[in-house]
Parts: sequence; C-alpha cells; structure tokens
Amino acid sequence: MADDMFFSADGKTLKKGRRVTKRTPVKRLAEFWRVDDEGGLYRGLIRDLNPYGLLLECNRGLPVDTVIQVELKRDGSFADPLSAVNGRIVRVVDTGRGTWQMGVQLILARPEPASKPIRIEPRKSTLPERKPTRMYSLDTMLGTEE
Repeated sequence: MADDMFFSADGKTLKKGRRVTKRTPVKRLAEFWRVDDEGGLYRGLIRDLNPYGLLLECNRGLPVDTVIQVELKRDGSFADPLSAVNGRIVRVVDTGRGTWQMGVQLILARPEPASKPIRIEPRKSTLPERKPTRMYSLDTMLGTEE
C-alpha cells in the first residue's frame, strides 16, 4: 500500500500514486543491452517487477528514454536465460552506494489489427428442392375404462 500513496510537496496531504499494480519484490540477475547499440552488454539485479515494469539496479546508469532489452537469468551464473523483454528507461536514481537504480517501463507487444473480416458465403445446395412436409398427430389412450 505504501507504493500507492505519497505525501504532497507541502507534506500535509496524502495522495494516491499512479502505480497500476503492486510491485513484487525479487532478486533476479539480468543482462541487458541497448536496442540501438549491439556492443554493450550490462549486468544487473532486478529488485522488483510487475506486469508493466521493473526496477533494475546496476553499476552504471543509462539515460532516460533509452530502449533496452532485458534478459532475466535462471541462476546465479548468468548462464541460463529465463525470458527476455523490451523496455524503456523512465527513471534513473543514483543510490549513493556506487549503483544506479533504473525504472524500466515494459514495451508490451500489441497484436496487429486484423484486416477486414472475411465473409464466407453459404453454398447453395445441389439437392432438388423438397416440398414442405405435413405433420399429423393422433391422440390415443391405452388402458381400461372403469
């Protein structure tokens, strides 16, 4: 709940934040690189994440609005990739401990809109046309009358 609320600049009013979903704290190793630059590979630690973004901590900060690809690692040796996502750096903070924390907004792949709907015309039957049928009903009762 603390992520959802903050005090205003005057310190007197508690306001609701813009966070859409709660963060999930994690400690997951990750490698990341700039999408526009093939050469630089960086390593860091993902501190928290949610479906819309993540907090990445490393020993070097990249500029805001840089598009990066983040590859989460399965174990502590950076050997097995778990998954990869694209994101845009929206916030960079110097922690004062020789590391930088970067808020990364995930770039979600949107499906391409479908073209015009395809209409399949019904086929005409090749069987001869039948006359309408008639239905007759007959009411009967079985049993003995007393």
